[in-house]
Amino acid sequence: MRLNLKLLFIALITATLISTQSRAQDPDFYIFLSFGQSNMEGHAKFEPVDTIANPRFKVMQVVDCENLDRKKGKWYDAVPPLTRCNTGLTLAD
Repeated sequence: MRLNLKLLFIALITATLISTQSRAQDPDFYIFLSFGQSNMEGHAKFEPVDTIANPRFKVMQVVDCENLDRKKGKWYDAVPPLTRCNTGLTLAD
């Protein structure tokens, strides 16, 4: 019986170590959340260099923007304007 308990204990420790390593977080993965209302809306004009999309950066649209072909609640590449349909550069940019 003692041998079975030892084997069970070793099996549990091994399973824990294996599952911990397989679920290790990527140290280069970050999530930044920007919350606010009018204080997050930018007014600075953006230039063409600001509209180059990087597929690693996403934004969830908070309102429907027909002029940008974006729908509320959907994810898009983070290309200005980020907060509303006709705002300028924001703090998040």
